[in-house]
Amino acid sequence: MAFVCANWAQDRIVAENNQKLKYLYAEYSWWQVKQRRLEREAERAERESEAAAAARAREAAQFHSWARHEDAFHLHQARLRSQIRIRDGRAKPIDLLAWYVSSEQCVDALEMHEPYTYLNGLLAQDLEDLLEDIKVYKELEQHANQAYWEDVQTIVLDELGKLRRQSAPGLRRDGVHEAVADDVTQIFKGKTGAQLEALQAQIEHKISGKKDGVDVPYWESLLSQLKAHRARARLRDRHQDNLRRKLQLLKREQGVQPADAPGADTADAPGADTADAPDADAPGPALDCLLPSGDDCDTNAELQKPCPDNPEFAVLRFHAGPPYEDIAFKIVSREWEYSYKRGFRCHFHNNIFQLWFHFKRYRYRR
Repeated sequence: MAFVCANWAQDRIVAENNQKLKYLYAEYSWWQVKQRRLEREAERAERESEAAAAARAREAAQFHSWARHEDAFHLHQARLRSQIRIRDGRAKPIDLLAWYVSSEQCVDALEMHEPYTYLNGLLAQDLEDLLEDIKVYKELEQHANQAYWEDVQTIVLDELGKLRRQSAPGLRRDGVHEAVADDVTQIFKGKTGAQLEALQAQIEHKISGKKDGVDVPYWESLLSQLKAHRARARLRDRHQDNLRRKLQLLKREQGVQPADAPGADTADAPGADTADAPDADAPGPALDCLLPSGDDCDTNAELQKPCPDNPEFAVLRFHAGPPYEDIAFKIVSREWEYSYKRGFRCHFHNNIFQLWFHFKRYRYRR
């Protein structure tokens, strides 16, 4: 009897253990199913998150592309309006400044004057309007030409400050007494960008030294004016380098194409086809006439053909009216290139009448 009871108890323990194992296995299986479900949900959430991030990235790229194309469109429209105003002889200062920087890579467009000369004679309101126009170009051109526009903006602010101080008599100009103002100008005059940079270091050293007898306000005022002079020097150096590069390229082109030199009668030569041959512009004169009293003048240029003593030449006459006399030049009687992209300019601005053009020429058809 005791043996039977012992076996029964052992069987019961085994049965209970088996029941517990089954329960634990069921629990483990359920936990595995739950884990797999959670992993699938996590993977699905990760995929959805990645898809959403990719969609946002595509939308951002598309928006950036739209914004870039919109900026390019507005910049193109601004340049087109500038070209129209320049062509019609009613150019604004921003038109000339924008044309200057956009034509730096065009060999045929030779700008004889630094860009800041376009500010000569502008009133305070003109300079304020120009500052707003510069902001537009800085925003539209993004990173292109930012250094150029920063320097022009600095000079405009300097010129505007001078006009405002002139309108308030009795005030010291730029923190410097009128008696030494000319001496201050002479300190900066004619110096290159590197020389002005060295001068700035010297002034900063003098101010930081705080030695007895040093007029700190004077040197601090000098330092504030130096910013505009350095901007002018950078633009002047940039202009000279660009002009030198263009002149070298033009000489090189003329050296390798002597048959296309101005005055060569290639249009009537055997084998020449002026209808199909591409036009190329030959250098013509660039004439600048200063008319200090030109506000009331009706300035125009008239080309008279032919020259009485030689039909191969013509007389280019400028008429500005009183108090100026007419002036005339003898030039080659050739057809002009009137394309603005080819360097043609005919306008009156800041009391300067400019006429720049190239002669058309034709190449041999081989």
